[in-house]
Amino acid sequence: MGYQIILHEKGSQPYYLSQDTKSKKIIKNNLKKLQEDPYPRPGSGLGDTEKIVFEGKEAYRMHIGRSHTAIYTIDEERGLVMIHEILGIEEAHKRYGYR
Repeated sequence: MGYQIILHEKGSQPYYLSQDTKSKKIIKNNLKKLQEDPYPRPGSGLGDTEKIVFEGKEAYRMHIGRSHTAIYTIDEERGLVMIHEILGIEEAHKRYGYR
């Protein structure tokens, strides 16, 4: 089953659109990996992903390269991966305490 990737209109979309062409391509290529299996699993090829709590709910974070972090949730019933936020990795570390 493939998942549809949705960028949150006010959360992740503005960050994505503000990036240069190269960064957009890197972000897009990494987010596409979530279409097949968005859950963190060793050897899944997703890179640095982890289950977290975001705004009081179960969510996941994905480091994209060494520059960006995506925060997302999974809606199994509808087959959606909602990208709530994409932010610079330094900002993510400040706001959420990731390492």
